[in-house]
Amino acid sequence: MTNSPQPEEDTGRDLEIGTLAYDIRIERVGVVMEECGRHYALRPPCGGREWEAPAADLRPATVAERISSELAERNANSRKGTSWR
Repeated sequence: MTNSPQPEEDTGRDLEIGTLAYDIRIERVGVVMEECGRHYALRPPCGGREWEAPAADLRPATVAERISSELAERNANSRKGTSWR
């Protein structure tokens, strides 16, 4: 039997600026702001403090995570009294 190479895990290496990514380390969705070597800078979709995450800890956000993130932003805006449009 020969050892076939294992497929590479889908990590953040293919994330584009402006897309939503999921940080598995802290279980949080963020907008990709910048690629910094083997790390990415992310910001919460509704604004806030950026954080840095290793590419290995990131993956594209799922549809459910995108919807959840958008809903959280709308809820936050409604609590502030600002429009969500």
